[in-house]
Amino acid sequence: YENSDEANQFARQDPYDKADIRQTMQVQQWDRWHWSNKPIVGGGLEPYVIYITFAAIKSGLRSQHEEYLRSLNERLQAAGVVRDDKQQVIGELSIIYATNKEEVERFIKNDPYQQSDAYQLTQITRWRCRWWEGRFLLRVE
Repeated sequence: YENSDEANQFARQDPYDKADIRQTMQVQQWDRWHWSNKPIVGGGLEPYVIYITFAAIKSGLRSQHEEYLRSLNERLQAAGVVRDDKQQVIGELSIIYATNKEEVERFIKNDPYQQSDAYQLTQITRWRCRWWEGRFLLRVE
């Protein structure tokens, strides 16, 4: 979408939103730099969404941070920065596969950005992938 107003308008057309099922909803721009071709299914791994807001970005750590993300190999499903309406980078969103939330917390703890106190707030949420690359993977009636 061209701007956040158009994205918000689209999101408000969702039947879940119209039925007032969602507790909260935010629409922000996500610039992904990594996107896997297909999700992992099985193997005892579950997808988790990590949403991080930045306190401050420490210069000189970006390449170390990206290399750390690459070390996850196929377990890193997607990653990219989140921008506000003024196009300022305010955080990061990643989707990774892990055995449990504690494994995700260890992953975050070892990130060079986290070790430099760049993260202000971190939210970890288990995610159920229903739609991927233009098709439904899971039907829920």
